[in-house]
This record gives sequence, C-alpha cells and structure tokens, in this order.
Amino acid sequence: FRDALLIDPDFREARITLVRTYIEMAQTGLIETDEMLTQAQATLAPLVESDPDDPETLAFATWLDHTAAWEQSFQEPEFSQRGFEKIATAIARAPIEPVLYELAAQVLGFIPDQEEEQLAFLNRGLEVDPLSLSLLERKAAILGFGLDRYEDALAVVSRIREVEPANPMGYSFAATINKRIGNHAEAIGW
Repeated sequence: FRDALLIDPDFREARITLVRTYIEMAQTGLIETDEMLTQAQATLAPLVESDPDDPETLAFATWLDHTAAWEQSFQEPEFSQRGFEKIATAIARAPIEPVLYELAAQVLGFIPDQEEEQLAFLNRGLEVDPLSLSLLERKAAILGFGLDRYEDALAVVSRIREVEPANPMGYSFAATINKRIGNHAEAIGW
C-alpha cells in the first residue's frame, strides 16, 4: 500500500487499507500502539484534510483519536463515558461504518454493566456488515464470557466459522465455551 501511495498519493483505498493494517498490526502485537498511531495518523491526514465528513475517514479518525486519548488517560472511567459520547456522535454522522460500532462496544466495555448496550451496538454494526469477523468475535466474547449466554455465544461462534472457516477464534471460542459449560469432550474436539 505504501508503494501504491508513492505512485499515486491520492489513492484513497490504499490509504484507508494501510490505516486499517496499522491498527490490526497494533491489535495483534506486531507493532506498538505509539508506532501505529504515528503511522496511521500520518497516512490518514490527507483524507481528513480533503474530506473530513467522508464516513470511512471519519470512522478511522475517531478510532485513532480515541486510541490516542486512551493511551494518555490511564483508562479513567470518566474518559470512557466521554469517549463513548464522541463515538455516538460519529455514528450519527456515519451510520454505515461498522468500525464505529465496534469502537462503541469496545469503549462501553470499560463502563460497568454495559454488556447489553455493547451487544446492541454490535448488532447494529452487523446489520451494516454481517460478515465482519471483528464484530462477530467481540459479540461471541461478550455473550460467552461476559453474560454467560453460552448457547447464543456458540451460535455466533458457528457463524464465525461459516464466514471464515480458517479463523482460529471460531475454534478457540468453541472450545473455551464448551469447557465452561462442562462439555469437555466437545471442547477437546475443537
């Protein structure tokens, strides 16, 4: 994507995909959050300047701004509420961006007793993008590990495996949830 941007700096899709790649690299531990923020913000900046109201640009700018502020806030509960309010505003402006629903659910996870609200945002995101693995994974985790709604969680895990059969989370979650409910033979099978 960087090579594509050297050839055509206005190649919007290459910029967005590179930003998404930096975020995923940080989420999986391949790069530190600080490096991700530096690289992703620099990559996104031209899009923010040229069209700040573009839904996808707004979604990633909100994600990066929240992540940067989070890193500096030391995870204060008040910060999560303020962050959620900013994200809800972004969702109102860009309701077609599934990444914002995921971010809303993530931030709500740091506010006590918000699991049902998290699920509501994840479900709204899945209405926009029913194949989003990150939304499905987060939903399965909340159902299976936060709310102890194991059968619902297993249904979502099954959907993960349908969407991407090679996704290890579909198998890992299935094993862990089956172990939690005492289906040890089923857990070992995954």
